[in-house]
Amino acid sequence: MKTKILLSLAMMALIAIPVFALAENGFKVEGKGYFYYLHDASKGDAQSNSFDLSRMYIGAKYKLSDEFMVRYLTDIGHQDKTGKFEAFAKYAYVDWKIRNNLNILMGLQGTNNWKQPEKAWGYRSIQYSPMEKFGKYWGDWSKAYAKYLMSWAENPATNTTDSLKLVRRHENFTTASRHKMGASADMGINVKCKPSDNAYVNLMILNGSGYKHTEDDMYKNFQLRSGVYLLEKAVHISGYFEVEPWRSIDESGAEKSYINTQWDVLASYTQKDKFTLGVNANSKLFSGIQEINAMCFSVFVNAYLLPKKLKALARYDMYDTGFNDADVKPGDSKWESNGGLFIVGLDYVAHKKVHIIPNVQILTYEDSDEDPVNSVYVHLHFKL
Repeated sequence: MKTKILLSLAMMALIAIPVFALAENGFKVEGKGYFYYLHDASKGDAQSNSFDLSRMYIGAKYKLSDEFMVRYLTDIGHQDKTGKFEAFAKYAYVDWKIRNNLNILMGLQGTNNWKQPEKAWGYRSIQYSPMEKFGKYWGDWSKAYAKYLMSWAENPATNTTDSLKLVRRHENFTTASRHKMGASADMGINVKCKPSDNAYVNLMILNGSGYKHTEDDMYKNFQLRSGVYLLEKAVHISGYFEVEPWRSIDESGAEKSYINTQWDVLASYTQKDKFTLGVNANSKLFSGIQEINAMCFSVFVNAYLLPKKLKALARYDMYDTGFNDADVKPGDSKWESNGGLFIVGLDYVAHKKVHIIPNVQILTYEDSDEDPVNSVYVHLHFKL
């Protein structure tokens, strides 16, 4: 894997030399990286520190004509299970301009779910958008609940009939929750429409399995994102809705179709070169034998302390996983799985393409006795 990554970087470097000369001919190289130092300041002996590179993107855009543009982007990051670096395609699509206000994108591309909130938040280099971060938090609890269902089924005190129902519920739940809150890119078709300079509507039909996986069922994921800019684009209001059909067994063992639904609402206000304030709420209903309704609410702000040189930033997320209302074994206490994330930091603009961002992030488990995870970071964000 290291060899593949080095070869990819070497090839991009060799290509980039003549490519910059082609920029005027419609060829543009793009790239950025997220390097950081982390000190885990949690309680006890669990404290640790490390340097790491969380993400690196290298790619290019090429304008074939006034109607067609192609884009490819390589994403280099850690594998989920082993932590080793891997290189994979993030974007590989054709953008077809039908007319001035209508485009069709075909191939591997960014999704509609959290692109706008991520842009409004503005600091993907230090933390995911609210919905994506919530998805990772929720994903850990969903794995724990799936394991709990199997443990309940295998308990000697559980009769045979109930045990079989719990096994089926486990299969049903793992199918419903396998995509969590979605992925940042996927394979499909995107119709992008701009009714005016201040409004947009994007409709996507996707596999639903994400850019790291092939299609895993016969169903498709449908996403609609629309928004409007007001007050000379100082105010941005955006809404999102998603439908995700899937199929599994019910408690009787019969095949049955279900539908997960998800929504997101964003409102932000920006005064250029001064500050941005945003509010973001999102929720996903995981259908199935037992419904799980997960919800996240976030507020964030950044403001210049020194014009074009130094910003202060802050964000707070509230996570309601839905597992606190989930069924538990008779005699067991209800789950305490809700939490929150607090971020505060400074953004020093060393160069227009180089940002140094010291920040503190505190992940709390608000209705349980678990200690918070206190992380002190210094992030370096650089781009071509």
